[in-house]
Amino acid sequence: MSDTDNNNEIDFKPFGEAIKEARINRGWTREYAAERAKISKEYLIKIENSGQHPSAKIIVAFLKLFGELSFDEFARTGYKENEYQITAEQAYVFEIIKSMSEEKFHILKTGLIAVESLIKE
Repeated sequence: MSDTDNNNEIDFKPFGEAIKEARINRGWTREYAAERAKISKEYLIKIENSGQHPSAKIIVAFLKLFGELSFDEFARTGYKENEYQITAEQAYVFEIIKSMSEEKFHILKTGLIAVESLIKE
């Protein structure tokens, strides 16, 4: 799984639209929202209007700014078919997992299965 493949899997335009909608609903200016997210106003404009692919750190920053929303509700990026509600931290972990090589993912998965079996005992 390459970074390029990950970037092409998700259309981030709905994410930008959701940020813009949440920002406007709160009466926030772009300057204020960008400052709170610790990004430039120009970068926020690209995210809101052009579907700029944000980093996992930026996604988490906006999830935290706009409260405990599910990633589905906030980003509307194709995850609607599952009904899981995830926290900002879970979204961050998900982004890390998505960027892993198959080998690293296999190692992580094997470790998690081992831990799960210990917890069940």
